[in-house]
Amino acid sequence: MPTWYITGIGTNSTGSEKHAWNIVQLGDEYYDVDATWARFDPNMQYIGNEKAWPYYTYFNRPDSYFDKTHARNDEFKAGVGAPACKSDNLSFEVLMGDVGIVHLLGHFLPFLGDLIITSMDDYKQDLIRQLKKTTPSGNSFSVNFYMIIHTEELFKKITEIKIEEINNILKDLYQAEYSGYHCKQYGGGGYTDFSDNTYLYHGIYTFSK
Repeated sequence: MPTWYITGIGTNSTGSEKHAWNIVQLGDEYYDVDATWARFDPNMQYIGNEKAWPYYTYFNRPDSYFDKTHARNDEFKAGVGAPACKSDNLSFEVLMGDVGIVHLLGHFLPFLGDLIITSMDDYKQDLIRQLKKTTPSGNSFSVNFYMIIHTEELFKKITEIKIEEINNILKDLYQAEYSGYHCKQYGGGGYTDFSDNTYLYHGIYTFSK
């Protein structure tokens, strides 16, 4: 497979830094490929150092997509030291079509929720279900979890929820598995770039006695 090693600057939500990626030729077309960023989504609003799942949006993409976050060094400018990438035909999103990448990930990643969250009631039920997977220990501990959120409106409601409401949702849990603990700090972020417009939500809730 003809391959070019490209150096330049990568820019994400944390800033810009020197970076490297590849261009590959597949058939008669050329594609940008970033195996590092395909390991995780660098633009997601991370909390802590959780970068744990494969993320395919940086495989087989055109320059029009990569130029938003990747700047080639002068010696690798399109048509100068490396080919221009114009096709999106073999990107994961295109190959997946209307199925949606999040739905596929939901089948393979055990830390995702069991359902698409379509309401606050779904969120509450899935939050409790996922927290029950963790056994409380020590004076303080944190729980990381993931959910698939159906709409932008619902995603905003979940990311902007108040800590008092979280503790109210979990009051039954506090009387059982989490006896003696309460949520003292929480945060969450997410990302959408999927054909079905769903959101991948990552939450981290910290509980203390």
